[in-house]
Amino acid sequence: MANVDETVANVQRKIDRERALINAANAMRQSTNNPAVLSRLDGQIKDGRRNIEYFESKLRDLDVQRTAAGVENLSLQQPDGWNGYVPTTRAAMAAGSRPRMATSVVARASCHRAPRMPRRHLAHRTRDPTTASWI
Repeated sequence: MANVDETVANVQRKIDRERALINAANAMRQSTNNPAVLSRLDGQIKDGRRNIEYFESKLRDLDVQRTAAGVENLSLQQPDGWNGYVPTTRAAMAAGSRPRMATSVVARASCHRAPRMPRRHLAHRTRDPTTASWI
């Protein structure tokens, strides 16, 4: 983790240096009319912007690494004594009621209602166009 933080600081320093170079090139560009100098300064500004984009992408990559390292250090274990149970409410726990078993979202969604049966038994029926009744 310290290695990633150190690398982030180095990349940030490089970004700051590139921004300073771009600002200096812009200031020099304002003070001259020489086309050769202006062309060279435009190239330096373009290179500086490209470098900044690259360094910012590296910062994003390092941020992902830092986040991934933080997630790996998290513990997903429940404290001892819970054994898969979650408390219902604080009031219920204070009253001494027993905690209920945790259910998954899939289990709750699947028991919501019974699936509909296809209406194959009505497939043979047709409507009589003259009487508008079922045959």
